[in-house]
Amino acid sequence: FSGRFGLTESDVSGSYPVQIGLGIRGYGSPSDAFKVYFGGRVILDLTSSSVPGWSDVDFGVRGEFGVQYDVLRHLGFYAQLGASIALIRAFSVTVDLTGGVQVRFP
Repeated sequence: FSGRFGLTESDVSGSYPVQIGLGIRGYGSPSDAFKVYFGGRVILDLTSSSVPGWSDVDFGVRGEFGVQYDVLRHLGFYAQLGASIALIRAFSVTVDLTGGVQVRFP
């Protein structure tokens, strides 16, 4: 499960981007502290639309490539390059560079 929440207002829509998704991530060497990964997911975009008559909900897919460093067994920091493709509200492709924290529960 993932969630992406924009910290700045979008220049296009004037709203804060919000996406939730469900997917899978595969690691090249999962037991190493430093690892490379690929991921894919389906996404639900809940960003408010500023266009009259358009829905505030969109569906799409997302692919990611990244690197992660685990400082503890259950805590890692990552940086990734991702691309999202939205399909329903309006066909769009968004590419982004993201950083984050991954917490894993035993």
